[in-house]
Amino acid sequence: SAATHAAKNAAEKRANAALLMLRDAAFQFDTTDVRKSAVECAVGLASGRLASSASISDHALKLTVNKLFTKNSGLEDYVVEAALSDLEEAASTAIAQHDDIEKANKEAEAKEAGESALNKNPLAPRSDAEKQALDRMRRPAVLLMALCVRRPELIKSLFTISCKEKADVLSKAVRANMSKLARAASKKHG
Repeated sequence: SAATHAAKNAAEKRANAALLMLRDAAFQFDTTDVRKSAVECAVGLASGRLASSASISDHALKLTVNKLFTKNSGLEDYVVEAALSDLEEAASTAIAQHDDIEKANKEAEAKEAGESALNKNPLAPRSDAEKQALDRMRRPAVLLMALCVRRPELIKSLFTISCKEKADVLSKAVRANMSKLARAASKKHG
């Protein structure tokens, strides 16, 4: 309805204004704690640690990578630290959910027995539980991959964290988005 649409637009405007305030706090305040907290909040929105709509998360990702990371060398380390922390948290979540996801995958495979299961994309989720987990893992992985384009030495950290034992769903999220990283890196670095 029109009222719902208007409320959604108003909420997005408020969220975008909040992102602008985070940007201003990160750039204009002299206090290290305020700057670091603003960066952590923006990274949290971009990585999905803090709840937000998909469009606000995308705006936060652009703010984090294109403004906070590139425009101020003093904020670069804060951004990287927060992004690595969020990826570590995602890895811990993936490890904690590993057994439940494996159980759900086996149940889904039992229902789908036959040729269609053999021709399935290996990066596609095999169950609803894995699909939900992949959706949660995608944002922190994409954020760190975007930072890897500007700082290639972060690729080692990306793979080290995503390849932890039983963090299969995070590893799958990284592999599924690897083509984007390769394409962006080739454009940037030739």
